[in-house]
Amino acid sequence: MGINPSRPDTGYGYIQFVESEIKEKDSRIKRVKTFTEKPDLEMAKFFLQSGDFLWNSGIFIWSVKSVIKAFEKHCSDMDAIFKEGNSVYNTPQESEFIAKAYTNCKNISIDYAIMEKADNVYVRSSIIGWSDLGTWGSLYEHIKQDDHQNAIVGKM
Repeated sequence: MGINPSRPDTGYGYIQFVESEIKEKDSRIKRVKTFTEKPDLEMAKFFLQSGDFLWNSGIFIWSVKSVIKAFEKHCSDMDAIFKEGNSVYNTPQESEFIAKAYTNCKNISIDYAIMEKADNVYVRSSIIGWSDLGTWGSLYEHIKQDDHQNAIVGKM
């Protein structure tokens, strides 16, 4: 899911899209060309002006079958770790296995591990309101300001 950018923000990742060679029923579905993580301000301005970039919401939709295939192809070390647990999934031992398995996995986002490498990734521009409250600027926009534009949470 991509979000139409409303400003050149350096705190968000961006997804560049191109028209799909397959005619989609939903015209907001486009083929992903590139992912860019938190560009500098000049690049973010370029992305906004170009019109073919969306903010990366970090929300992904896939079938279990397709994401397992992607792990097998692009992240085989992690795939192997979790396949070791096939005999304990949906049993009382599952939680213990998963907790241990995660300690053996490299710390990598799904974007880097899979999405940037796969050739069958599409993005749908979303029409939902969006703000990632992971930055002070985004938080400021959602907090009531006083007469001097100070935003304060709690008692003064």
